[in-house]
Amino acid sequence: MFYPTNFKEGIFLKRYKRFFADIEVGGEIITAHCPNTGSLKSCNVPGSPCFYSENNDPKRKLKATLEAIKTPHSWVGLHTHKANKIVGEVILKEHPNYKDYGQIFSEVKISDKSRADFVLSKHDTAKPKLKDLEEQDFHIVEVKNVSLVENRAALFPDAVTTRGQKHIEELLNWIKKGKTAELLFLIQRSDFDYFSAAKDIDPEYAKLLANAKEQGLKIHAYIVDVEPGGYRVREKEAPIKISHP
Repeated sequence: MFYPTNFKEGIFLKRYKRFFADIEVGGEIITAHCPNTGSLKSCNVPGSPCFYSENNDPKRKLKATLEAIKTPHSWVGLHTHKANKIVGEVILKEHPNYKDYGQIFSEVKISDKSRADFVLSKHDTAKPKLKDLEEQDFHIVEVKNVSLVENRAALFPDAVTTRGQKHIEELLNWIKKGKTAELLFLIQRSDFDYFSAAKDIDPEYAKLLANAKEQGLKIHAYIVDVEPGGYRVREKEAPIKISHP
């Protein structure tokens, strides 16, 4: 399973003000958009090779986007929005786990204040509205991008995430209503042995995730190898270890 991208290569110099990154290309320094609001812990390594893409949209102030950084043991994909594209255009369409779902809808409203990344249906239906989720059979999928590895464990999150905590609670609410819901972790690096919650960084998130798993939340972790031509998704899932902090 492969998602192609036109990468260009440079040297990552620094990330600053959350959304900016300086990249050296051919002896010149360009400023790129950093599409990741996390801490970039374990991959924010100045002087490392990096991949970036270019967009010539005249409305964009920054034409370059930082896509990945090479650590000593693995390329690490950083683009959180690209994670949703990989999931929606590759995993949900090609992985055997989702072969029974004929329709995929993105950005579906699941509460008055939030939307799910994806909602899947086994039936021929229009994009569901909130009331439809109550009445019909849908599967809700929330996607999280994973870039942190410590002690051979891929971990999420890499910073405290009250938004992520809220997402778990909302998915659990739907499970209590008799629906199915899933957290899909996309691990954009290969130097790890298993996936787990980052208990030391966000113990509340780890607690909520463990509770939700016990109550029926489905959890999947897929491995993505970042290559010069794009993102290659392995069919075999990563081992998962979820327990209470």
